[in-house]
Amino acid sequence: MFYTLILFPMHLISSTFQNGINSYRDGDYQKAYQLFQDSFLEDIDNPKISFYIGLSAFKLKLYDESVIAFQRVLLLDENHIRSELELGRVYIVVGNYKEAEKRLKRVLESNPPDSVRKNVERLLESIDNRDTFNLHFALGGGFETNINASPETEELRDYLSEQYSSFNREGFRVQKKSSPFHNQSLDFIHNLDFGERGGFHLQNSLNIFNQSYTEESDYNILYLGATSGVSYIDRNSRLSLSGSADKIYYGDSPLLHSYSLIADYSYLYFNMHIKHRWKNYKNSDRDSIQDEVILSLSKGFGKNLFQASISRIVEDSLNKYRFVDKSENGVRLIYKRILPYSISGTIQFFKRFIDYKEDRDDRYSSYLLSISKAIGKDLSLDLTYNYIENSSNYIPVKYNKSLYSFGLGYKF
Repeated sequence: MFYTLILFPMHLISSTFQNGINSYRDGDYQKAYQLFQDSFLEDIDNPKISFYIGLSAFKLKLYDESVIAFQRVLLLDENHIRSELELGRVYIVVGNYKEAEKRLKRVLESNPPDSVRKNVERLLESIDNRDTFNLHFALGGGFETNINASPETEELRDYLSEQYSSFNREGFRVQKKSSPFHNQSLDFIHNLDFGERGGFHLQNSLNIFNQSYTEESDYNILYLGATSGVSYIDRNSRLSLSGSADKIYYGDSPLLHSYSLIADYSYLYFNMHIKHRWKNYKNSDRDSIQDEVILSLSKGFGKNLFQASISRIVEDSLNKYRFVDKSENGVRLIYKRILPYSISGTIQFFKRFIDYKEDRDDRYSSYLLSISKAIGKDLSLDLTYNYIENSSNYIPVKYNKSLYSFGLGYKF
């Protein structure tokens, strides 16, 4: 933990500034930032106000304003080592490693406490070694009330639709089966960061996910995926291009492998995701080409985060197989709130309208509630409830289900 404020001259603390401190401690950084700005207009020569402007701006990802605020503190008090430290942190985030190294070395030259020295040395090591490897491991379990209904994963939903297509579409309805399940996931992530002030980044990842049902092993799922891409990051935007390959096993048998080209562009609160995918099914003529576009907006307000997105998917069969050619429109709404004791809650609604070229229309709805608890720096616990409903004029895929699950994740 970095040490507290030092070397500030004494100034009269206004009620506006004190309210800003309280808001900052409560995690309402937007409100705190505005209160500190109001305080600054009342007392522009107070380095403490500028320091807190820098802290709150950093929390809001207003990095340029954060840099200006900390530099203003150093103009007023050139020996304020804490601002040197915070400047170093901001410069690391924006990719200005040369300036970050200079600031952090000044902190070491001031002979700080041992705990601060160790933190600064770790930051300097992160600058020297921008070729990093991370490992995320998670395990969990839960209970599903209707495992033989078309699963949430699109490929499996389509696969089961195919299996049921030989039945009488008006008279057949899948009998519900329920089962506990357990799952495990493993993610290897490699990042290579080069360039100043953002610049270019290379990322490679390998993802493994397995879900097994204790009562019905025929419904087990194994997913293997690999992605490699390059991105360019500047002050307010990010552009990335990547390629991916994945393979899905269903009931211990190969089901699908696919290859994708992906482009992502983000600017401030806006994100655009474009994906072109080739899908090849094992022992089936369902092979297809799929194009996807997702547009989303996200904005944080203090302890609250709102996100809304719309999506459009078009899929064309390569072999004119039944129930492959389709168009899909979707909308997703997410609300997340930071709660006390390192807990966060998420509410999510997802609706998609799927129109097939054949005489079939599906309407898929998902309602999700999730609670997450951070345990220390690297451990997290998640509890989730998800209700899913799929209505359709094609009886075999008309269903509803509930999933209750928990997960424990660790980041190495």
